[in-house]
Amino acid sequence: VNDERLGQMYGYCTNVRTIHESLMTSPQQARNGNAIKPGAQAWEDRYSTDHYVYGTEPNDFLAQVVRALPTGRALCLADGEGRNGVYLASLGYDVTSMDQTKAGIEKTMALAVAAQAARRWPN
Repeated sequence: VNDERLGQMYGYCTNVRTIHESLMTSPQQARNGNAIKPGAQAWEDRYSTDHYVYGTEPNDFLAQVVRALPTGRALCLADGEGRNGVYLASLGYDVTSMDQTKAGIEKTMALAVAAQAARRWPN
């Protein structure tokens, strides 16, 4: 991955963080430095549904840049319901997927089985 692509990837991550924070914070809270941060229970509740909250396809950014990434091992932190990790595994990456929620991990495993993707799980 060249420096320009890394800059684009870093910029994307920064933008996602900023968007996420703006969704969780009112203008008054932002001015006072009192941002609301979703805890593990909020994410557990979000993923404890019958459907996949963000769908089962990888996010658009990952689908666009994956061909520029070297193959091999991939670590998917905060993988939620696993759509990105399962996608990478289906392309032949050796994926370790992690999330703070039990519901997210269970849905990731179910998605991996449905996609017949080889997965590695942390102990």
